[in-house]
Amino acid sequence: MPAAASIQSDFASSFAAHRGSLMHRACPLCGRDNADGPALFDSIPWHIRRCAGCSMVYLENAPTYETLAADDAAWQQSWRQEKARRAQREPVLAAAQKVTHGLRDAIRPRDKLTALIRRYIPRGRLLDVGCGVGHRAERFPPQVVPSGIEIEQAAAKRADELFARRGGRCVCAPALTGLHAFEEESFDGMVMYAYLEHEVQPAAVLAAALGKLRRGGSLIIKVPNHACVNRAVRGLRWCGYRLPDHVNYFTPSTLTRMLREAGLEVVRFNALDRFPTSDNMWLVARRG
Repeated sequence: MPAAASIQSDFASSFAAHRGSLMHRACPLCGRDNADGPALFDSIPWHIRRCAGCSMVYLENAPTYETLAADDAAWQQSWRQEKARRAQREPVLAAAQKVTHGLRDAIRPRDKLTALIRRYIPRGRLLDVGCGVGHRAERFPPQVVPSGIEIEQAAAKRADELFARRGGRCVCAPALTGLHAFEEESFDGMVMYAYLEHEVQPAAVLAAALGKLRRGGSLIIKVPNHACVNRAVRGLRWCGYRLPDHVNYFTPSTLTRMLREAGLEVVRFNALDRFPTSDNMWLVARRG
């Protein structure tokens, strides 16, 4: 089966599995309902829309929180499964990427998250939103007290055990509910690493996150970059299209607009943080 047809088949299968538990979404940035507008891809049943009002790209027919929380294996393992499928479909590309990524990592450190935390959140209380099993905390500076929010129960339990050893805790809930479990202005910093693309209410979460940050507290974000060259060249084969897990497809302009409208100040978002050939982008914001 040709690669493009195989990808379409995968997306059709994932749609069939979730058909009975999908919600309808308006644009998560400006609120416009784009149901009557064209989808970016006519060949798949998932409706990826580009908002006619603000150009935000998002998944219109997304799974509910309850579906994501119950579908443990798909939620936690889908990125590994997708990586394996793509390697099988395009073995030459996968081999080339392995070599180029190895060269990249030899030239510069891969762990950019740890470097940013050491610079912007070197001490104090840190909240990891979408923390998974909590493994990122192992790389946090010893002066940091980690807490987290995780929607999947088994992962949240493991994270809670890990965070408790350092004085923190993990709340098992969707992010917006989990944020309300913490006191206002109680964190020196937050991390949203590979999380915001999954969140069906990203603007509401960012607004709630603002209130949990102390004055001057920093928020570190990593998300796929829908404006990258790879996405334009590869189309539906781009690695950032992972359905139904990824429901928001940010560009530099839509990400910064959403943060500013939530009341956050962008303090770092340079050319290397959003390099056109990188599939991902990094941004640091702050409560002013």
